[in-house]
Amino acid sequence: MADHSITRDTMLQSLHDIRLPADAPGGLWAELAAAAGLGLALALVFSFLIPLFTRPRAQSDAAPDLAADIAALHALPQDAYQLELLRLVRAHAPALLGPDPQKIYAPEGFPDARALEKKLLETVQADA
Repeated sequence: MADHSITRDTMLQSLHDIRLPADAPGGLWAELAAAAGLGLALALVFSFLIPLFTRPRAQSDAAPDLAADIAALHALPQDAYQLELLRLVRAHAPALLGPDPQKIYAPEGFPDARALEKKLLETVQADA
């Protein structure tokens, strides 16, 4: 095999951390300054990279037109129309459901859809 073999002492010396010699200029203070400098440099790099990945996505400037959304609901079957109308009410004017919104789950508790639609449009137009 090889003409020279690694001795135990050579192997143990190679496992030690890479450090400046004890008699190097600056000694421990130089090592601490180098470690702090490296840490600050990495922090600076990450401070520029992190916002690139965590920046919120841009919202579209065009707000959805509520009247167009309600007009699109008229093409749906009655049950789906009522459900989607309730979602719009919850998103735009939850106060229209009154102090106890759970009453819509009671038999005959669902409000008149056309009246609710009219109130929703009036409320949103008054807020705008």
